[in-house]
Amino acid sequence: MTEVRKCRGVKHTSCDGVHYSVTMVSPIALDVDIHFERELPSLEAKIVWKGGMFAETHTINTRSVCHDMFLRQILEHILPIEQCHLPAGRYKGRININETAHYNYDGRTMFPGKYVVKSSFYTNHCNVYCLLVDLVVTKSPHHRLATLYK
Repeated sequence: MTEVRKCRGVKHTSCDGVHYSVTMVSPIALDVDIHFERELPSLEAKIVWKGGMFAETHTINTRSVCHDMFLRQILEHILPIEQCHLPAGRYKGRININETAHYNYDGRTMFPGKYVVKSSFYTNHCNVYCLLVDLVVTKSPHHRLATLYK
C-alpha cells in the first residue's frame, strides 16, 4: 500500500453516529478504529479494484456482508457481524493486506501493477464508510496468488 484516504460512498448521506479512522501502519497493514453510537442494520458493500498491467476492473458487490465468505472473513477481525447487524460500540482491529490476499482471496487473478481499491460499506439508507487504497501488486515466487508490497 502506498496511500489510504477517505472517499464519498455510494449513498447520498453518511450514517449519523458513525465515526471511523483508518491508519496505514505499514505497507501491508491497516489499523481500523470504528465507533457506532447506535445499532446498524445489515451491512452491504461494493468494492472496486481498478488498474494493473491490463487496466482491468474487478467489482465485488454484495447485498449482505455477513453472507459473503470473502468479506466476512476480513471484517470479523474488526466487527461483531454474527447476526448480520452491527451493534452499538467501539471496535478496533488490524487488517493485514498480505494475509488477506493469500487466505481470503475471492478467486480472481490479480496481475502485477498499480491498483486503486475503493471500498464502500453502507446500509439501505446511508454510508457507513468509504476508503480508497492505492497499492502495488507483484507476484510472489512462493505462492500462486498475488502478494501486495509497497
